[in-house]
Amino acid sequence: MTVERVVKRNGSVERFQSYKIVEGLEKSYAHARGRKKLIEKIWMEEIALRVHRVRPKQLSSDTIRKIIVDDLNTRKMNDIADHYDFSFLQESPSKIKKVLKRSGKTELFSPKKIFKSIRKAFSMTGIPRERECERVTKIIIRRLEKIVGNKPLPVEAIREVTEEALMETGHHAAAHRYMLHRYM
Repeated sequence: MTVERVVKRNGSVERFQSYKIVEGLEKSYAHARGRKKLIEKIWMEEIALRVHRVRPKQLSSDTIRKIIVDDLNTRKMNDIADHYDFSFLQESPSKIKKVLKRSGKTELFSPKKIFKSIRKAFSMTGIPRERECERVTKIIIRRLEKIVGNKPLPVEAIREVTEEALMETGHHAAAHRYMLHRYM
């Protein structure tokens, strides 16, 4: 018995297609390590086949992502696993390229940092909700993209938009924890 159907994040169900796993792995590999070689293509197909052989006929896309991330971490490919795990935040390229730190240095924009800080604030309130963290993170990124210009985005703008989004989405306790964590 093999996986036949995938329950997508939006609730829709579609036929399992292993090439989509390979495509996602290729993107994550390229992001983390640059160009791939034939040997990398072989292990990508191996992982896709391993997922396809899982017992239930229907799996959620989140479960598939967890299987793949665990496999990558077992192979000591943590950089690729990290990118693959947060690929849902990078559905389309962000307009935000760089962030201006308080020290005056710039660094590449990373939506996963926002996600991780929100997830931490949520978990400190005792209600870990991965999907809600994802939803709020996407709201924040869309808002930040509206205010970004040609210059690096100041970290203070990210903090302010994050606090506002948490409050506006009704997550007052998480917003409070986020603010406390930021100022400690």
